[in-house]
Parts: sequence; structure tokens; C-alpha cells
Amino acid sequence: MARNEKNRRAVEWGKNLLIVLLSLSALYLLWCTQLQSSLPGQAGGGLSGLLELFRPQQSEQVSQQAVPGAVRPVRLAVYFDGQRYGVQYNTAAADAAFGELSTLLSEALGSAEAPVQIGEQAWREALCRDGVYFDFLTPLPLATLSAWLEGGAGNPELAGTARRMCLAGNETGGVSLFYHNEDDGLYYACETTLSQQLHLDSAVSEWPPNGALFAFEVEGMEILAPYTMLSTTPQPGTYTASNPLATDPARLETLLSALSFHPQSGTLDPVSGGQAIEGSDTLRLDADGTVTFHSIGSDDARFLIPGGSEGEILSYVRLLAESTAGAWCGAARLYLDEYVQTEDGWVITFQYTLEGAAVSLSEGQDAARFLVQDGAVTDFTLCLRTYTATGQTSPVMPEHLAAAAMGALEADGMELELCYHDSGGELVSAGWVAG
Repeated sequence: MARNEKNRRAVEWGKNLLIVLLSLSALYLLWCTQLQSSLPGQAGGGLSGLLELFRPQQSEQVSQQAVPGAVRPVRLAVYFDGQRYGVQYNTAAADAAFGELSTLLSEALGSAEAPVQIGEQAWREALCRDGVYFDFLTPLPLATLSAWLEGGAGNPELAGTARRMCLAGNETGGVSLFYHNEDDGLYYACETTLSQQLHLDSAVSEWPPNGALFAFEVEGMEILAPYTMLSTTPQPGTYTASNPLATDPARLETLLSALSFHPQSGTLDPVSGGQAIEGSDTLRLDADGTVTFHSIGSDDARFLIPGGSEGEILSYVRLLAESTAGAWCGAARLYLDEYVQTEDGWVITFQYTLEGAAVSLSEGQDAARFLVQDGAVTDFTLCLRTYTATGQTSPVMPEHLAAAAMGALEADGMELELCYHDSGGELVSAGWVAG
């Protein structure tokens, strides 16, 4: 529960900072517009040109692994020969990079030996050696991540949760897995069966460096959380948002089928603000796209989870989330946000991302929130949204200006990141927040 409260406070901080930064972004956009209008023949402006320079020129023959979207990294970096290629706020580029590097991570997780505690300086040194860095946006249980990537039982040697991890060569010529354990706040390293010469070097040597850096490497960026990744100023797209059931009523039948509500289960009756099926299992669909389910519990539970381990619970709930909220989210992607065991049971939440940036829903809603009790999902709430790219971009302030705004608000030590704010309206755009 403490972790949940901490996240809620961070959301409120982020909202406050977003208001300030959006105001500054508007002034910056006006300045950009005036600058471009004063330069005849400049189509697209310098920002798009810079962004194009930093996009990786990868082969079309990228082998994508069947890795769930909810557990793909949103940021990756490859360090080789003193230079780094980094990608963030670009789902297609991040997926392409992960398609080439996921096997390396899978084998490292699967073969990792018992973790050994290291200091933060050793972690930072690993980030600056030939290797690969992965950022999953939210902490994931390492054993479960190993199982999902390998399609097996997972590595029992791994414990704890990690959002950030990296693979780097070690002094014996092998490859070590380094990670920050979010459970205890400490850093760890694990030996693996990978060879630097046979596995790592070939994986990292061909990536075009684009100047990506971490905040701890940049003088004057001490105000930011040290592992904030800095690259070229992003140009986030703008999106329309809608209730998928309202735009295509035929989807209602598909949703009911996915939730095992067949005609014999009861009919949808009109209620205030929506429709509902009421009984031992109650399903309510509100006009704004909110779907709620409650079961009084029984031996014949509708959403009975086969197995009771943490990994089995997370896997079952992830599939349920992806087949409902994830089915019609359009350009967005679900990601596992939080799982916590409370006195009521397991609470597991998912959020949306756009271009690898989190989407903040109105009134702190979750894209999907599940309660697991006695081996079954007994309650859930879904916020069904479909996001469609408009083809337009919304320039944001350069990172150093956004960082300066954080300093003015005394948000030192927080991570600077893009966030989309969906207040329930039609248009959704991004701005900087302190996370």
C-alpha cells in the first residue's frame, strides 16, 4: 500500500508540473512558429531534421519475438566503443531494437546465477561499458519476466523486481546481468553463461551512436534523477481518443464474449449512465467506456486462475487485460503498472502508453485494475479508450529548459519524462512531467 500511495503522490506532482510545462511549451511553440516563418523555404523546421538524424537505419529484416506488448521496454540503449545509441518515445524504433536484442536478454535472465550485491558506482560503470540497457517503465518481477521472455518456468535464482537492467561484459570475458532491485533499493549483478566475444560484441557493434546520455553523465543536469535518459528533443504526436464501444456498437458483443457473458448469462438492462447485467456476477458498462465487474465469489468462479504463484496470477491477469482494454486501444499499448498484495488480495493495475510515454487518465483512473481473491479475479475496472494518430506533432521544450522548470518548482531528483494527459476529451497531447 505504501508503494501505491507513493505512486499516487508522484502522479499529483506530475500533474502540477505538467500544467506549468504546458504553459511554457505553448510559449516555446509560438517562438518556433515565428522562427520558422522567418526562414523562407524551411519545411518542417530544424527539430524534425535533428530527429531524423538520430533515427537508426536498421535492416528491414528485424526478427520480432513474440513478447507481450505489456512487458516490452520503452527505452533501450546500446553502448559500444565509448559511444551510445539510445531510443525512447518511439515505439516502432524501440520494438525494432528489442526485436534484435530480446534474445540476448532472455538468455541472460534464463542463465543468471545467484545475484551479488554491488554498489551504485559499479552499476554506473556497467552502463558505460560495451553492453545493452533496458528500461521497462515500471518494475517487473524478474523471475516472471524471465518466464515470459523464455516461454517457460523462469529462473528461480532471480528475486525481486527491476525496471532498469543492463548487460555488460565482465573481467572474465563473460557477460553479467546488472539491475536495480526496486524492492530493496539495492544494485545487483549476476554472472550468466553468455560470452562477451561470442554473444555481446556482435549484438552491440553495429548500432549508430546518436549521442544519448544519462543525466549523471551531463554537467548541469544534476537536478534530474540520475538515470533519466537524454537524447534529441522528442516530437510527440497528437492523438484522438474515443470510447471504442461508442464508435462501433458491434464490439459490445465481442467484449461480452471475451468476458464469458453469453446470452444465457443474462441481458444488459438500462441503468443510470449505462447498462448492466446483474446477478452473482455483475457487469456494468457506462456510457464513457468504463466497464466494472464484481463477483460475490463461488466455487464456480468465472475468472478462476489455474495456479496460485505470483507468475501465474500475473500471466492470467495480463491476458485478461490484453483481451479487453488492450483489444481496442489502437495506437496505444498496455503496460503492467503495479501489483501489490493487500489484505483484500492481489491488486494489479495496467496503464496505457503512447510512443513509450505513459498516459495519465482523468481522475487518476487506471486503464485496467484487477482484484484477485482466493485464486480468482473477483473485481475489475476497465477504462476502454481507442487512440488514433492525427499525423500532427506537438513540439515540446528542449530537455534542458524543462529541467530548469523543474528546478524552479523544487522538483530536484525527479525523473523528467513525457506524459500524455487524457482528460476524457477528443484530443490528447504530451508534455513534460516530473515522475
